[in-house]
Amino acid sequence: MTRFIIKLFLIVGINVAIAMGILAVVDSRRSFQQWETDSILYATPRNADFDFVCLGTSHARVFSEFKGNYDFIVRELGMTFFNLAVPFGGGILPGKMFLEYFFGKGNRTKSIILFLDPFMMFCDGSNRYHRFVFYEPFRPRFLTELIQNDIPIQQIITYVRSKFGRYWFARQPLVRERDPRVVKPKDNDAELAQKRTEILYPDGLEDATFRRYCADLVEILEMAKRHGSRMIIIFPPTLLGPELGAPWVLEFLDQCKSRFTFEFYDYTSALQDLSLFADHDHLNSKGVEHFAKKYLEPILRRQHA
Repeated sequence: MTRFIIKLFLIVGINVAIAMGILAVVDSRRSFQQWETDSILYATPRNADFDFVCLGTSHARVFSEFKGNYDFIVRELGMTFFNLAVPFGGGILPGKMFLEYFFGKGNRTKSIILFLDPFMMFCDGSNRYHRFVFYEPFRPRFLTELIQNDIPIQQIITYVRSKFGRYWFARQPLVRERDPRVVKPKDNDAELAQKRTEILYPDGLEDATFRRYCADLVEILEMAKRHGSRMIIIFPPTLLGPELGAPWVLEFLDQCKSRFTFEFYDYTSALQDLSLFADHDHLNSKGVEHFAKKYLEPILRRQHA
């Protein structure tokens, strides 16, 4: 029986080693820029310095999702930045994990800008059950982070198993220059605001869920302090008004001020020009340029003065 168990472990070990070797070969042939992939790990450099990094959802991801958006910020603001924002409605927990990975690779940043959508603090689907495990490459360090952050076992299995599908081996860079879409007036109405609440708050305002993700936000604030980075929190612009969970988040941020130094800016209703939005919640390329020059640059210039 003992001999059988030893052989079993040996066979499993050999197969794991072969699988890891295949993944290593595939990864070694890939090099992605921020605007070429949804993956954050693929684009994360090592031992690099940045003026600022972004955290948040797809509302912040748009700053690098399109090459033209990224080029505009680097050129017009004259600053380097790296985007850690999680697409497809990523929450505060994935953001914290990617920031940990970023610093763990020896990178440094003068500022951290968290584009905080209140729903990030109330929805398990944006956090522990988010799809980021599907499109991120296998990294032993990141696997450890998944386990340490109590990511459900089925998500961890997906993280590993998804790397052996046809999609993974056929994956190629995808470059989009600009987002020319403009939201239509008929799409901007009260019904959309209600639908947004139903989608983003499937469990409503659950105190236990909120408190769980408040702890992750605190860890982000602690990381900023530990690494000497200026911390900036922004409510991003939308055409649909304040979110259901905004008062809860604002109250918690007030509590955090006694322990941490950070700046807060509420730009929820700062932009209401339809020509700046691709849809009711996301800026198009024109909107990104306007927001970067009018709002981001003045905030960041105080750091570089």
